[in-house]
Amino acid sequence: MPTGVYIRTKEHRRHISEARKGKPLTKEHRRNIGLSLLGRPMSPNARLALKLANENQSQERREISRQTLIIYNRSRKGIPHSKEHNEKVAEANRGKHRSEETKHKISEFMKTRPVLQSTRDKLSAIHKGRIITWGDKISKSLTGKKLSEEHVNNLKEAFKNRILPFNDTGIEVTVQDYLSEKGIEFEKHKSFKIGPHTYHRVDLWIPCRSLAIECDGDYWHNLPNVIEHDNFLNNRFFDQGISLLRLSGNEIESNGFISRFENELGM
Repeated sequence: MPTGVYIRTKEHRRHISEARKGKPLTKEHRRNIGLSLLGRPMSPNARLALKLANENQSQERREISRQTLIIYNRSRKGIPHSKEHNEKVAEANRGKHRSEETKHKISEFMKTRPVLQSTRDKLSAIHKGRIITWGDKISKSLTGKKLSEEHVNNLKEAFKNRILPFNDTGIEVTVQDYLSEKGIEFEKHKSFKIGPHTYHRVDLWIPCRSLAIECDGDYWHNLPNVIEHDNFLNNRFFDQGISLLRLSGNEIESNGFISRFENELGM
């Protein structure tokens, strides 16, 4: 057996490389290769080859991680996270500002996401018996915040010229036509302050009688939560000494409201 330093030829190295191609190296073999290369400078070609190999490996690992996450999320579909997990996610996202693109993606995703019945039941239990107007919501959101004078003036100008709804309903038009025929002056959709930061627009206001009129559609105003809200408004107007007359859709369509005007109000 020959002794001493054995110098491999280029052809010999090629044969060894072809023979080992596709075969995994053992842990010991890798360690020996690493030790043999310690302190040896790498050629520019070797550095470039190593850099490209690491980049390809990183991309491959990222793709594997992405696919693994997708599989994990699909396996978890419909399974609620623990309270501890939700708290960790909330803490990690606290203070982060999402881009408009991210907000749009989240919004589109939430539109297609079904709401669990358990979540609906919880929300229903929380809001049961509560009467919250838009004014209350705005007031709560502005608690502790001070608006600039310019902002306040802009809001005043915007709401001063704002008329809602844009189109009168059919039953409102019927009552308006009757009042016009009788020569009774009225205002449409007059706004009244019924709380510290809460306003309500009535369908019709007759200044000469200090009378507010609401034309209630039969379907909408027969819903339990709407009936409760209407009673709430009735009490607010009564406390302020304002007369509020409610006319149902059926009463208006059958012209039954005319007899009420003649008998009760003398119109």
